[in-house]
Amino acid sequence: LINPGHVSIAPALFLAVGNTLVAPDLETATRWAYEFGKRWRVVTVDGKLIETSGTMSGGGKSVQKGKMKLSNGKKGSQKVNPMADTSP
Repeated sequence: LINPGHVSIAPALFLAVGNTLVAPDLETATRWAYEFGKRWRVVTVDGKLIETSGTMSGGGKSVQKGKMKLSNGKKGSQKVNPMADTSP
């Protein structure tokens, strides 16, 4: 699947991809990653990645940023300091 453009980058390329398996879809990738007595790093052809630790990432259609906000749920209320000591 991968052919380095120049032989001198082959070691770096192998270090980056190592023993990563390429699966046709997420269902197959999940099966390969967990069901054979050893955990494998698996990537799908559309970019979803399952790490040996079990984390999944990638494959999203769009990037969304800045959606989390700190609030106490009331409009027009005073700002809340999450680090303030509230003990009596």
